[in-house]
Amino acid sequence: MNNPEYIRDRYGNIVGQLWADGSRCMLRDKYGNLLDWFDYDTGWTRDTYGNPIGRGNLLTTLLDQTVRTT
Repeated sequence: MNNPEYIRDRYGNIVGQLWADGSRCMLRDKYGNLLDWFDYDTGWTRDTYGNPIGRGNLLTTLLDQTVRTT
C-alpha cells in the first residue's frame, strides 16, 4: 500500500494512519510519527523500538489508548 489508510474519530478528524510495507503494517499518528507495527510473518505487534507488545494485530487498540491520553 503506497497510500495510508486514515483512521478517523467519530467527528471525522484524522487520529492515525495505517501503512502496509511488505510483511509489516505500521501505525503512525496523525503527524506521521511511527507508533507501533505488526509483522505478518511472526504474528507479533511491536513498539517503535521493536519490543514485543502482544500476539496478533493490536494496532487499532493501541491507537485508541494513545488518542484518549492526549
